Amino acid sequence: DGNHQLQEFLLSLNPRQQHSTALESYLIKPIQRILKYPLLLTQLKNLTRPDSDEQQHLLEALIGMEKVAEHINEMQRIHEEYGAIFDHLFRQHQKTSKQSVDLSPGDLLYYGGVEWLNISDFLGKIKKGLELHAMCFVFKTAVVFLCKERLRHKKKSLIGSSNKANAAEVEIIRYQVLIPVNEVQVRASSVKDVDSHYLWELIHLKNQIQRRNEKVYHLSN
Repeated sequence: DGNHQLQEFLLSLNPRQQHSTALESYLIKPIQRILKYPLLLTQLKNLTRPDSDEQQHLLEALIGMEKVAEHINEMQRIHEEYGAIFDHLFRQHQKTSKQSVDLSPGDLLYYGGVEWLNISDFLGKIKKGLELHAMCFVFKTAVVFLCKERLRHKKKSLIGSSNKANAAEVEIIRYQVLIPVNEVQVRASSVKDVDSHYLWELIHLKNQIQRRNEKVYHLSN
């Protein structure tokens, strides 16, 4: 039956009897192994009896593990793309404040792209055609807001090569700020939007000790 096939499959993975053949022994591994769990669970599910409780439990575990693996992959992508920026902001914050903040992926609650409506108040007049992308990262202890510019450099054309292949993209950070949660205020914007976008304001509160005026970022998403 399905359970017998499952037992044989687990035995085949452990020919020298180096550890228990219980399913739990295959799941208690370092976090690096998590990304391999969906494949293992799929193989186990295929070896169980159709419509059995075992197969249903494995299917539920597979769905949950696929979501976990997807989340881990996304956190790895964010760390690769923005980790150096987070490290820089963290070091700068430590120089001027004793307040503890944590910008590790495990403390990231929300992130996403936003439209920065009053960008010219901070960066001056924006030239037409610039590709600017604003991002907001909400951690448990801080908010990181940044804006990057995407530059496209054309390479020397090669015979038979496409235009896309001859274009190299470079991203530079035009603006970045770390705001501890006790210095953040968020409120709905009073500005009306004809396109029915959600308008809101991210506010970096005034700090007299640091002689910092209040800064208001008008955003839309």
